[in-house]
Amino acid sequence: MDNLDEPTGHPAWRFRGFQTWPVRIETQRDFLTIAASLSARSKHPCAQDLHRVALWNSQGTQEVMGFQDDGEQGFSGAVRLPGEETSRAAIIGTKQFIEESGQEIPEILKNVALPWEEEGSPVFYCAWDGTVKAALRFGGS
Repeated sequence: MDNLDEPTGHPAWRFRGFQTWPVRIETQRDFLTIAASLSARSKHPCAQDLHRVALWNSQGTQEVMGFQDDGEQGFSGAVRLPGEETSRAAIIGTKQFIEESGQEIPEILKNVALPWEEEGSPVFYCAWDGTVKAALRFGGS
């Protein structure tokens, strides 16, 4: 990836923003590192621009074990965060994909995502450590 300043991939899948819960710098840092690491391996249309933005703002791409690309639904794997001994199971995907994986989306993140969904933006969620901790917004200009 030569130029991190320029959006990449299909315009409909440009990464437009995220919200973590809880709202703490550590949660944001972990989310961005997990997103950079998983999206680097994915062929999903959102992955290219998500990787660009997450890499720019994270601790870099980290080791991923057991990566799985699940088509349009999302992707998952175990990510070892910097300074940690063990990997964390993580998943990024649609609301349906997240819920089918047994994760419950906190009401606060559903409420954050609602206006994004109402305007037609694709919304994904990210879970790690058995908890959904981020909502992601994609979409064109």
